[in-house]
Amino acid sequence: MARAVLVLALAMAPATAFALAVHGDTESTCNPPAHTQRPDDDPGWDYVGQTGAGAAVYLGNGYILAPRHFTPNSSVNFPVGSFALDTTFPAVNLANPNPGEGAPDLRVFRILDPPALAPLPIAETSPTAGEPGGAPATDLLLIACGRTRNTPLQPFNDRYGYGTSIARRRVWGVNTVSLDSSLTTMGGHATYAFRSSFEARTGEAQAVDKDSGGGVFVFNGDQDRWELAGMIIGAVPYDGNLTRALFGNQVIMADLSVYRDQLLSFFSQPPLAGDADGDGDVDLDDFVAIKNHFGTAGNATWADGDFDGDGDVDLDDFVILKNNFGASAP
Repeated sequence: MARAVLVLALAMAPATAFALAVHGDTESTCNPPAHTQRPDDDPGWDYVGQTGAGAAVYLGNGYILAPRHFTPNSSVNFPVGSFALDTTFPAVNLANPNPGEGAPDLRVFRILDPPALAPLPIAETSPTAGEPGGAPATDLLLIACGRTRNTPLQPFNDRYGYGTSIARRRVWGVNTVSLDSSLTTMGGHATYAFRSSFEARTGEAQAVDKDSGGGVFVFNGDQDRWELAGMIIGAVPYDGNLTRALFGNQVIMADLSVYRDQLLSFFSQPPLAGDADGDGDVDLDDFVAIKNHFGTAGNATWADGDFDGDGDVDLDDFVILKNNFGASAP
């Protein structure tokens, strides 16, 4: 897997939202262009939105996940549009699995008129750092919306790395797990989290300021799909400067497998048959979705109108929509 360098710098403190710095094109003052647009093998580009001092990840069914250490704006900007927070929904703080472990840096919000995106699969197991001579470290793909790289590769005292500007942009990059998941206390929160280390490999990513809330994805070969495995919540900068991405810096990522059951309780309830856009009603918008994708074969999604899950949008799906037209979720 190609590796990208993101910039997320935190002195073992919450990342107040960052854009990744990606290693490559070392004489350029910008991230490699391929990393500022949707990756060819896309794990969830449309699911990561910019808000407040960081980002949030769309889970599905109108729910988003964000860190607790910053407050989202009144709306979240995704590639598919801007969506207002539902002010009637009280934000829900997630909990650690054992008594006395403190509160994790994770909170669920709801948005209004959500996008027609299928729920994200959540990883069931923790990514690992692997073992020498044994299993390799888990590959990660990170997507975030923080500060952007604005220097070529250059020395900062005794380390090389990249500087960043205050401008923010959605960026993706890759890395591998360098430290297994453990309860990590940072900024008044205690979160089960794993880490990556920024190294001089092309495409590798390091988080910097404003990358917090970015999504961390792993590929599940058994299921042949990408899954949401983590969320960027902080960084450990070598020199204490969160605006630089230096080789040796670390990214701290919440281990969402630990909180999977809580997350599933929000967004994995069975969807209303025929409700392609997930707004709780089977109506003309859903008819338009199935009309626009009718005939899609092999890789169709629920949002396309594949209501029977066979990968195709066909007459069987139209019958499901027809039989439920006008229905609303309870």
